[in-house]
Amino acid sequence: MTIIHQRPPLITEVVATSDRVVYADVNVPDTIADGEEYFIGKVLVTTDGGKTFDALEEESWVSSGVDYDTGDIVYHNGHVYTSLVENNLVEPGTDATKWQDDGAWNANGVLMENIDKTSTCAVLVSGIVVESNLRGYDPNMRQTLFNNKIFMQ
Repeated sequence: MTIIHQRPPLITEVVATSDRVVYADVNVPDTIADGEEYFIGKVLVTTDGGKTFDALEEESWVSSGVDYDTGDIVYHNGHVYTSLVENNLVEPGTDATKWQDDGAWNANGVLMENIDKTSTCAVLVSGIVVESNLRGYDPNMRQTLFNNKIFMQ
């Protein structure tokens, strides 16, 4: 059987204009699977002023066919939520007795290098990116990226 691998995007396919780039540590979890490197265009967040960046590792909430158990963590509508009950089928953000809102996931960076382990690399913090070529991107991140001076094309 032939396995077809999609090549990672080129910087010119992701970044249309780079107004501001910082060099920072990008944390890649030890549990990342082979072939799932962080590629150019990975959406990131920093909470320490740009010294370190992390990617969203939580799965997006699924509206049907999945029931969540106590402690399960999901991303939904720009926020991260933790399930407070077993067999949770309720949409996060609609019932505070079922989901704890852990806060907004404030996307504010885009990776500009391919990496497969934690390392120092270039992160776009202001500029124009090609929305369709972002990785780990959810349309609910658009406003936070815009607020943080990363614009979509």
